[in-house]
Amino acid sequence: MGILKEIIHESAIGNKPTIYKAFVISVFISIVLISFTMLTAILRNPQQVITGFGY
Repeated sequence: MGILKEIIHESAIGNKPTIYKAFVISVFISIVLISFTMLTAILRNPQQVITGFGY
């Protein structure tokens, strides 16, 4: 927990209000969770993924 507080303190949101920090962290966590959920869905159903490469 101390490492996380140090990272937040040294980042661009270090001197912002607590509510702003909480909002930024919650947005980051939601993006990570959505990405992990999408990866899990793709790995569980690889036959249904249609990938097309080309121009």
